[in-house]
Amino acid sequence: MLRLVIDTDAGVDDAQAMMLALAHPDVQVEAITTVTGNTH
Repeated sequence: MLRLVIDTDAGVDDAQAMMLALAHPDVQVEAITTVTGNTH
């Protein structure tokens, strides 16, 4: 099982990646952190 911590800026692409990770049976999302805007 793959355990993930997702760090995101909550854009559309990140939302899609989160949905895929949360729906995958071999992935366990441990935490989701968010920031505003794009990070560099």
